Amino acid sequence: KVDKLKYFSLPYEEFNTMISNRFFDLLNDKFDLWIDDYEEEIIPNEYLVPIKELIKSLKNNYPSFSNALNYAINCNTELCLEF
Repeated sequence: KVDKLKYFSLPYEEFNTMISNRFFDLLNDKFDLWIDDYEEEIIPNEYLVPIKELIKSLKNNYPSFSNALNYAINCNTELCLEF
């Protein structure tokens, strides 16, 4: 929602960890998304809580991504990724 637009930066190290752990590939496969390092992708609201639960189940630590995810969940909106 435009009125609650907020930007988050994903640190280089966190992004590289997510890539090397194939986390984005997992999201792409599980939620029919197309996240890669040269794309823009919108994660719809209905996928946000399942993604949060997936992160917990994998016991991964993606603090910046998780902060953005939690903000989108709390605002009942979507998460737009731009790499």
